Amino acid sequence: MFGFFLVVGCQSLADDSFELKTRTELLLVPFIVTAVWLPLPSIDFNGLYAIHSLVLSLFFASALFAIRRSTMRSFGWRVMHVTLGLLTINFFFYFIVFSLRNFIAFNEAFLSYNSIIDLVLQTTLGFGMVIVLLEKVLTDYQNANRELQSAHKQLEELVNTDSLTAAFNRHAFYGFVNRHRRRKKMRRKMQTATLGAYAH
Repeated sequence: MFGFFLVVGCQSLADDSFELKTRTELLLVPFIVTAVWLPLPSIDFNGLYAIHSLVLSLFFASALFAIRRSTMRSFGWRVMHVTLGLLTINFFFYFIVFSLRNFIAFNEAFLSYNSIIDLVLQTTLGFGMVIVLLEKVLTDYQNANRELQSAHKQLEELVNTDSLTAAFNRHAFYGFVNRHRRRKKMRRKMQTATLGAYAH
């Protein structure tokens, strides 16, 4: 189920118009049945871990493929690309190791640190997703702000110009006079503050 939601989540991050449909949700049923049935035939989980790691490797590869279709290139996307690539390689490595374990005897002490590596990579993937979501929110905010500034400029032009002659009207004249007065007051305050600083 984790892999299914990972791929669907990456598709929705890559494509804003993506929507999970009922038909797509039904694809989850075989994964649930497999997750319940797979542990039953085997007593030792290590015997099934090769299959489990291959399936996870394929899910991470599918998520990487889904996210590569996006046109957005940012820090969050790079973090997700690298992490999904490393997770794909990591779990495919588990598949190879646990498959060969049945045929070749070797020291498995190097696998003791792999749970930490998995945790770090999966946490990094989560941070990458959060960064991507925040970048999308920031982009939406910046676009909305640009539209608002454009609308404000258009409104200001409508208020300050006569629609018939396109000449400045009295609102523009009073605005100009008020801005000039404010600038003059600011200069006087600055001069007073400067003279006061020299006096001390």
